[in-house]
Amino acid sequence: MKRKNKPGIAAVLAAATAVALTGCSGMFTDFRPFRDGTTSSEKSSHTAGEITVEEALLFEREGVRITATDMEKGLLGTELHLLVENDTEKNIGVQCDTVVVNGYMMDHIFSCTVAAGKKANDSLTLNQDGLDAAGITAIGEIAIRFKVFDRDTYDSLFVTDEVAVRTSSYDTMEIQAADDGKELYNADGLRIVAKYVEDNTLSGTAVTMFIENKTAGDIIVQCDDLSVNGFMMMPVFSSRVNKGCMAIDDLILLSSELETNNIDKVTSVELKFKIVEADTYRTLHTSDAVQFAVGD
Repeated sequence: MKRKNKPGIAAVLAAATAVALTGCSGMFTDFRPFRDGTTSSEKSSHTAGEITVEEALLFEREGVRITATDMEKGLLGTELHLLVENDTEKNIGVQCDTVVVNGYMMDHIFSCTVAAGKKANDSLTLNQDGLDAAGITAIGEIAIRFKVFDRDTYDSLFVTDEVAVRTSSYDTMEIQAADDGKELYNADGLRIVAKYVEDNTLSGTAVTMFIENKTAGDIIVQCDDLSVNGFMMMPVFSSRVNKGCMAIDDLILLSSELETNNIDKVTSVELKFKIVEADTYRTLHTSDAVQFAVGD
């Protein structure tokens, strides 16, 4: 029933990611490095375990019900256990359209298939690296939009409104902007901050961004006209940020393109931000060129 990676594969991927993310080669000039001496396990020690959720029906629509039953620490992050019930005559698939934790857009793993008339227990996994990057040590609220589709035809059946799971830490939850770094853009309710540059990711070099959306709608932030050390490159960056939410996301500079251009060390970056309406993909705005330097 579950469509997640097998535990063995997941463990290998988790270990590879942990190794790949250990090297921090540079930071923005005049800004503090990301690494502060606190280990990931120390940062995440309170994200699960003693924090609990009460069993609660999240939604019931067109014969489909999802109930939150429990929360615990898992291999790749905090797991929210869900009971998915399918009282329809169709085989269905259920995934998450968006997940927001303590106000931050959050990477996640969840894909559940349920045959007609059956039910399934499954888990929504919240990426621990994402929780750490946002500085979340105690999960207070998980806001989810589920999307339900016909498993045989892949036709969309519906997307739910946002439903919230509040934990035992909700009343003491603190929402803080992890916005230390160099501000690159601030206009019309949207703010983008470059936090740090990190080599040795699985795909290449990552420029980590903080994004805050105080506009009236859900948006996607992308990049155009990217150049690194004066060489044009293909940007790998697309970050959805719901209205009223924040995100920590990476602009990836592909290793293959860095090698093609004989770039051993990233020293300067120039780009334009393209703001897209999330539902229609209509371009709302393209910024002027933004430049920044990277120091040792």
